[in-house]
This record gives sequence, structure tokens and C-alpha cells, in this order.
Amino acid sequence: MKTINMPLRAYRGTYYDIGRQQGREWKDTLIEKVHWKRREKSTRRYSIDFNDTKQLLNRYSSGIWDELEGISEELKWPLYDVVHEYSGYRVTGCAPAAAH
Repeated sequence: MKTINMPLRAYRGTYYDIGRQQGREWKDTLIEKVHWKRREKSTRRYSIDFNDTKQLLNRYSSGIWDELEGISEELKWPLYDVVHEYSGYRVTGCAPAAAH
């Protein structure tokens, strides 16, 4: 079995600040490179309803939206891309979508 080491990070500030801190750490790393490499395939496989996603996240975990905005700002990615990849919400196969 292979050993995997994962550093733990402690962040302080608003959710937006935390998103910006994460974005700074992700800039020019493998995470960013993999994102752009898989982006086309990802958008073909599933889509999100941007407004519905925002409404659900703000209803159940309001700080996450601010965090996603911070990531978007720091990485200079469109907010839609960040929400699509990192919100954890997919229209197809996601429990909140079935709850409507």
C-alpha cells in the first residue's frame, strides 16, 4: 500500500478570505493544470444550474458561496467554472436536486 501525506491547512478570516487563501495556494499548481485539462470533458458530462446552485448553497451553507467567490477572484477563473468544479453540486444525481 502506498503512503499518502496530506498537509492540513488552518485558515482565518471570512469565507471569502479563506477562498482567496486557497486560490493563492492553488495558483500555478497541478490542481490548476488538471482543472484546465479536464474542463472540456467535465462540461460535457454534467451541467449546473448556476442560479439554483447559488440559491441552494446560500440556503444550506451560505459561507460556501463566498468561499467560491474568493477562489474565483484569486485564480482569475470565471465564477461559473469554480462553482461547476468545486461546489459539490451537480444537477444530475445530487440529493438536493431530487428534493425539489
